[in-house]
Amino acid sequence: MSTNRSRWFTTERTEFLDLLVISITCLLCLSAAKEIAAMENRPVGELISSLARRARLAAETKVKSRNGVPLLKARKGTPRVIDGR
Repeated sequence: MSTNRSRWFTTERTEFLDLLVISITCLLCLSAAKEIAAMENRPVGELISSLARRARLAAETKVKSRNGVPLLKARKGTPRVIDGR
């Protein structure tokens, strides 16, 4: 009987807690979206759609990185920085 109980604590309880955290996060996001939409006099669905579009576009842009650090684009006319190696 103790093995069944310990298994519940490790699998089903963890899954339940994960779903609970996700649900609470969704409710908080929806509440924030409603407040922002009210401030901007926009429907909540329109606000959520525009935020989703912006997030998708941001994810699609390719950013060059070195060792996990994003590289900034050089401005025209600025001298090139040479690595000290």
